[in-house]
Amino acid sequence: MMRGVGGWAVAVRTPAPALVLAVGLFFIIPVTATNLIKDQLGSAVLFWIVEGVLRTAIFLLLGMLPWWALIWPGLKLQLLTTREPNLDQLAVEIAA
Repeated sequence: MMRGVGGWAVAVRTPAPALVLAVGLFFIIPVTATNLIKDQLGSAVLFWIVEGVLRTAIFLLLGMLPWWALIWPGLKLQLLTTREPNLDQLAVEIAA
């Protein structure tokens, strides 16, 4: 049994949004978009090619995001939860 800080709730809650985002971006969106035009495609091989091109395009577009777009949410959270150090903390740091 996992005890201590976090526990199973943190172990499940942390990767769950990433998994949902990955499945949505790389499975649901390409399959849905390709299904909308499957009558015009005609063959299963062409369906797979278009779906693969869509997945590759999503992957490349995500790779073109600037670095700050990826860390912006974390920076904002840090801004909300971090306080400036006071003199008591400085005294403890000097003593250590």
